[in-house]
Amino acid sequence: MVTRITGLNSGLDVDSLVKKLMDAEKQPLNKLNQQKQTLEWKRDAYRDMNTQITDMYSTTFNNMLLSTNWNKKTVTSSDSSVSAVAVGAEQNISTSMSVQQLATQTTYKSAGAINFTSGQASTLKFNVTNPGETKPSEVSVTISATDTIDDVVSKLNKSGLGVTALKEKISNGTDYVDTIALTSNKTGEGFTLSAGDDATKSFLKDQLGFAVDDTTNELTANAEGKNAKFTFNGLEMTKTSNDFTINGIKYTLNSVTENNKTVTINSTTDTDGIFNNIKDFVDKYNTLIKNVNAKVTESKYRDYAPLTDEQREAMTDKQVEQWEEKAKSGLLRSDSTLQSGLSEMRVDLYSPVTIDGKKYQLADFGIETSENYADQGKLVIKDEAKLKAKITENPSLVAKLFNADSPDTTKTKNPEEQGIARRLKDTLSAMQTKITKQAGTESSVSTSFSIGKNLNEVEKNISDMKTKLDDIETRYYKKFSAMESALEKLNSQSSYLMSMLGSSTS
Repeated sequence: MVTRITGLNSGLDVDSLVKKLMDAEKQPLNKLNQQKQTLEWKRDAYRDMNTQITDMYSTTFNNMLLSTNWNKKTVTSSDSSVSAVAVGAEQNISTSMSVQQLATQTTYKSAGAINFTSGQASTLKFNVTNPGETKPSEVSVTISATDTIDDVVSKLNKSGLGVTALKEKISNGTDYVDTIALTSNKTGEGFTLSAGDDATKSFLKDQLGFAVDDTTNELTANAEGKNAKFTFNGLEMTKTSNDFTINGIKYTLNSVTENNKTVTINSTTDTDGIFNNIKDFVDKYNTLIKNVNAKVTESKYRDYAPLTDEQREAMTDKQVEQWEEKAKSGLLRSDSTLQSGLSEMRVDLYSPVTIDGKKYQLADFGIETSENYADQGKLVIKDEAKLKAKITENPSLVAKLFNADSPDTTKTKNPEEQGIARRLKDTLSAMQTKITKQAGTESSVSTSFSIGKNLNEVEKNISDMKTKLDDIETRYYKKFSAMESALEKLNSQSSYLMSMLGSSTS
């Protein structure tokens, strides 16, 4: 380490002189730091674009490619005894129904006294058969020696028996007495609950008070479950549940219809719901191309380089903000990835789609390009009435315009047979991939993308430059130190000579 001697002999401000000399030497380092900052800004600008593309990709997939969003139906019922919702119906329906019987649950309740006593651990084994099934499931319930009757009830509820257990005062016909009741969670005929061994059978009878058939080991039901019975378009039908789905419509039987009257269920296309999906798609597309166009045409201010630390310290926060706004401008100007992506997206939207041998375009459905050149390809739903009429008349055709998939099984599919949203999804995916190769993601390692590799190289150059500058600074101080030492000797010799001359004259 060099001992730094300031100008004791020369009277010079050595530190100030070295700083000025180093300011000139630091210019290459400043340029490297500015280069690093520019790369980081460009990386972040790319990633922001990718975030917006991902948002559009999600909208394209979730709103435009999922079939459920094109099968939206509004379902009405003429009576509250039957309700219905569409869960995947492709066609509109008109159904007449009447309900003769609701599906009910099987219930069991203890008939004898509850004689449960704690103190003995045991494992209860059950065989459970659900409505509509023939093979029973085996379920075990572990009882600890310290368990109370309330603990037993709780464990029955959590066991997987498929019942809801409770202990309450329940009427036996003449009085309200402590009773344990079990209710099957599933409705319908055929639910059975039986003891899996003699120990369980004894526990159910002797400690919980249930009646158990000695031959089958089944608990005797207080009320057997029943199937729902109803007519459906004149056809007599039965279900184990009051909730069931037929042809994409989920029906719920709420009560028996009075006097066997007919309930009418109708479905119509949810035109507004599908229209709003398309409108959201158009809005998101317009926002994306507006932002991409803004980036590739953004002005570049070449006189506004990233600020050095010294420049930043000399400015107010507002001045720094205004400067950096211009310094960041134009980083993606004329970017080839974004420009080619814009061109591809326009081709995706404006090229016809072949459906059942006929070509269709967005304009056939009331969607056109803005006539304002400044909008740079913005989509406009020019005729809402026309689009809604198409949705009502043939929702399947409107869906295919956006989500049709080419039947070609080869890797490269015929784009004319691909729906608009499907093409766009592929284009957006390709843009994401290219941008990620350039700028990576938040979780990417720097060596996996181009800008990251460039940053690594610049950071290495910065490190090397700092080492070089340290050496230069040390060399300057050595020179000034040598000069001070020489001056000190010179001053010492001068003093000696003066003292000698003074002695000789005296």
